[in-house]
Amino acid sequence: MEAVLHINDLNYQVFKDFDLAINDYKMVSIIGSNNSGKSTLFKVISGVIPTTSVVRCLGIDLNRQNVNKYIKQLGIVYPLQEYDFLFDTVYDELSYPLKNLGYSKIYVKRQINKVLNLFSLDIKDKKINELTIEEKQLLIFCLALIHNPKVLLIDDVFSYMNETDSKKIITILKGIKKLMIINFSSNLDNYKENDYIYVLDNGKIKLEGKYQNILKEDNILKKIGLEIPFTINLSNKLKEVGIINSDYDNLEELVNEVW
Repeated sequence: MEAVLHINDLNYQVFKDFDLAINDYKMVSIIGSNNSGKSTLFKVISGVIPTTSVVRCLGIDLNRQNVNKYIKQLGIVYPLQEYDFLFDTVYDELSYPLKNLGYSKIYVKRQINKVLNLFSLDIKDKKINELTIEEKQLLIFCLALIHNPKVLLIDDVFSYMNETDSKKIITILKGIKKLMIINFSSNLDNYKENDYIYVLDNGKIKLEGKYQNILKEDNILKKIGLEIPFTINLSNKLKEVGIINSDYDNLEELVNEVW
């Protein structure tokens, strides 16, 4: 089976002959510190940095001839701090991309209701400047999903959220059928729900595997500027000295076990 996303022989900035094939997992994270190449890789995959047939998504090469067809496969989520809304109202913002694609009014309304209901948002008739910060970020998720993409690229959004909110959103996204999530992040917090993780350093994949296995490589992670989440690090140290016998990633559960 062909990989969902395949990068072949990328040579740009820190990347030299870089290859990556992401298979049909539900959620994958690419994690790296500053200067790891993470942001550059995101821009290459999303088509912001032009390449010629270096990236292939769902059998479609990203090149000048296929760029529109390729982009339609993607939904892209940016942090609120980096996003500029185009319209004053939520409805106009959500309807704009679908109207541009020529969909009927009935279909547009149905899709808007569908994506808003995913996140239990009752904001269709509101102005964007009336929304809370949380509602605005969820609106960006809705905009990325409005055209039924097959791959969702997330640009370090969860780093700005608390654990409860990020887990809730990840659960919702993983419940969407036929959607692959590729999350880019600058830290290792809150990603045990991932099916697979790639750790990027200086344009190379330094580590890859399941979340718990990645965390065992604490010496490598520290060397490349990534910190193990506080609760997991504390849990590991307490386990080493025999105070606890199990691994914990929830602080409240860890405290209860110690007491």
